[in-house]
Formats: sequence, C-alpha cells, structure tokens
Amino acid sequence: MLGVDIIEISRIHHAIETFGDAFLGKIFTKSERDYCESSTKKFERYAVRFAAKEAVAKVIKQGPRPFWQDIEIINDQNGAPIVVLSERLKNIFPHTIETSLSHCKDYAVAVAMVRQ
Repeated sequence: MLGVDIIEISRIHHAIETFGDAFLGKIFTKSERDYCESSTKKFERYAVRFAAKEAVAKVIKQGPRPFWQDIEIINDQNGAPIVVLSERLKNIFPHTIETSLSHCKDYAVAVAMVRQ
C-alpha cells in the first residue's frame, strides 16, 4: 500500500499566520512542533509533516479516518523520518509505515508505504 501527498508551503504558512496555535495544536504533536520551531525553515518542516500525515492517512484505508494527532512524524537519531501511530490507530492498523519526505522552495511532498 502506498500513499502520497503534496502541498504548497505557502498554504501551511498562511494557516499558521492566520490561526496560530489553534491550527498548530490541532494538527501537530508537541514533539513535531518543537522540532519545526527549532529551525529557520519551520514552515517547510510543518508543511512536509502535514503532507506526511496525509500520505499516511491514505495508506490507512480501513476503519475511521485518523485524527491529526493520531499520526506523528518524528526523526530517528540519524534524522530519518519515522511514523508513530497512536494506540487507537495501532489497534486498527498494526503494520509499520515508512515515509520519505522532501521539500523545495514552494512545495512539500511525502510518500508513505506499508512495510511488509
């Protein structure tokens, strides 16, 4: 199973500027926010995590649509992205999901795939 998503970084930038903590708190976990805020490229980091959450949701096709906080994108010790599912989602979808993230000046893209 494969999921992909692409988003304009400007859309996430606008949402953060317009809705601030209400938007960030709804979509991103504390760990994700801490990671994104630690960079001068925070909007790119937020956008690519948003795309990753969408890509993961496309992989999880069974059961109820995941909530934003059910999917967390963190980095391992080498900086590679890791998908962490909430306990609720693990019970519905007990597979490991891998992701790849990329962004440029205008766009962020993510691919998610179930590891068999």
